[in-house]
Amino acid sequence: MKYQHQFILDRQYYTEVYEQTAIKKTGWQAYKKAIVLFLFGLFVSAFATNAKLIHLSYFIVGLGVVEALSVRFAKTWWLWRQLMSKAANNPVELTIDEQGIAINSAYINQQLNWSEISSVEQSSQGYIFNQGAMRHYLSKSALSDEVVAFINSQGLKQDK
Repeated sequence: MKYQHQFILDRQYYTEVYEQTAIKKTGWQAYKKAIVLFLFGLFVSAFATNAKLIHLSYFIVGLGVVEALSVRFAKTWWLWRQLMSKAANNPVELTIDEQGIAINSAYINQQLNWSEISSVEQSSQGYIFNQGAMRHYLSKSALSDEVVAFINSQGLKQDK
């Protein structure tokens, strides 16, 4: 079996990727790094005796604020970074066959072999392929029923 499909990496696709794959921390745990940076910056400023240490403390406090903003606006932050990439708003050629999944464009050449995928998770709108610590997402909107059945059969073989 060989399936090929072309789609564009646009804002809608990236939004779906984020919503289906993001692992979101909640509560104060999400802000732990920001709190530590902010408090460390205040600690350094309390004992700063020269201009260099004062500037360093302000910089560390600023990092804490930026980190807190990145947690608060995580989706917007992530989408903006993806849309600023060269691959954004460009066509991508998807190929699924017995070897695995290939994604090719002018800026992306990625091959996921079925043997390298440790597990396949099915979300409400697509598939999440786990490969070690990396997670790859594939939207079902780009897939036919035959390909969905093929991926499901491959996923059952790969789940360990």
